[in-house]
Order: sequence, then C-alpha cells, then structure tokens
Amino acid sequence: MKLAMSNIAWHPDEAKTVYGLLKEHGFKGLEFAPGLLFPGELDSFDPPKGVIDSVIGELHNYGLVPVSMQSLHFGIQGAALFGNSDEVAAFVNRIQKAVTLAERMGFSNLVIGSPKNRVVPDNVSREGAYESAKNTFLSLADKAAMTGQTLAIEPNPAAYGTNFLTTIDGVCEFVTSCNHDAITINFDAGALHMNGEAHDVDLLLQRALPKVSHIHISEAWLAPVPSDQKWLSQFASRLMEHEFKGWVSIEMKRPEDNFLKTIETALGAVQSAFST
Repeated sequence: MKLAMSNIAWHPDEAKTVYGLLKEHGFKGLEFAPGLLFPGELDSFDPPKGVIDSVIGELHNYGLVPVSMQSLHFGIQGAALFGNSDEVAAFVNRIQKAVTLAERMGFSNLVIGSPKNRVVPDNVSREGAYESAKNTFLSLADKAAMTGQTLAIEPNPAAYGTNFLTTIDGVCEFVTSCNHDAITINFDAGALHMNGEAHDVDLLLQRALPKVSHIHISEAWLAPVPSDQKWLSQFASRLMEHEFKGWVSIEMKRPEDNFLKTIETALGAVQSAFST
C-alpha cells in the first residue's frame, strides 16, 4: 500500500524532523496544504520554479514525493461555489491554480473539501445547487483532465459548517452523476466517524471504491490517529482486499501535546495496520 501523510500535522519549521520519521516508517508520499509547503511565498499557489525544485529536492532526500494537495480555499476571501459571479469565479480560479501547481510538481490528486466555501444558501434549492455544482465541476474537470489531474471531492460533515455533500453516499451519488474521469472521491475516514457511518464501511467501500482516487486516515475534528486500532486494522484489511491502488494518507491536526511522539504513534499504527 502507498502511504502518505498530510503536512497539516506540523509547522513548516518542523518539516525535516517529520520527514525523517516518515522515512523511518516507510512512508513515501507527502500530502500538503500549499501555504504550509511554501510559507514564505507571496502566492503559495504560484511559487517560482526554483522554490518548487528546492522543495521537491528536499523531499527526495527523504525518499518522499508530493502526491496530493488539500486546503485549496483556506484563507481565501470571497470564494463560494454557490455565490454571486465574482464569488464563483474566485472559487473556480483557486482550483485552476491548484491544478496548474499540481502539474508543475508532477502529481495528480487535488482534494476538494472547503466546507464553508460550498454552503448552499437558503434561497437555492437542492436541485438547483446540484446542477450548478455539476456544471462548475465538469468545466473544471475538463481542464484538469488535459494535464492528468483529478478533483477528489471530499465529504464534509455538517458539523464542519456545510450543508452540501456531507456523506460518502452523497459524494458517491454526485461523482457518479458527473460521470467524468477527472471527478473522483476522497474517501475520508473522519467523515465516517462523525456521521456515525464507520460500522458501514464495508458497504460504503463497495459503493465508492470504483471512483475513489485518494483516502484519508483521519478522526473526527482531525484528532490524532488512531482512536481505535482495531477499526483501523479492519479498514486497512478491506482496502488491501479490494487492491486499492491510490495513496492512503494520514490527515490530522498538529498535536498540541507530545508533538513528535503523537505523530510517531500515528505512523506506527498505520504502518502496522497495512503490514498485517
């Protein structure tokens, strides 16, 4: 199994230390939020070539490659999937910039989360929102497909402040209706736990896996991984049975206490789950 971790779990000045832990535990991939990978740049979605080359070179020193991008709309103002024309344009433009950055860096997966940027207003019907979102993502996907990128739509539970595509089933229905190779699913374990669906993981995997390009090993509210080693091991076993080919990435916030020990525990738990 191809294992990765997201850099939202550490500060930029801690990266090299964590990269060393990733290497020790056999992790080969880095998922990243641009603002944390290119913190000194005026526009972290458009860093100079020399900066990109330097970052990728540093990753290679630890046996790592960039594999996925997340937090695409973090910190942006006035961007909304269901907003006025300017807000929609800002939402679309940020994803287009992410697609270009992914092409420049040589990887394909973009996680589309951004819960607060995809809230359906009260005056927009579910049907209207659905069609509007389909049109927007299909247009983006056509452009992404030209350079081999995929838009992996992530379920964001309602507790994260959204009301659109909050469950795996909902995302699966939406992605299936789009019927575009560049529109895929980000299968997020944390969403399962928050939505009370973790016990249905076998059924949900069967439905979703044909469209899944990326998987997050995560907990509710991005707490440290794992809360339940037995569940994690069973989940890993199912993924291996289904011969999932994409990257499986740990996604967790930076631990407030015992920072390195907590990250090392997460790496060890995931490594163990996928080694049995």
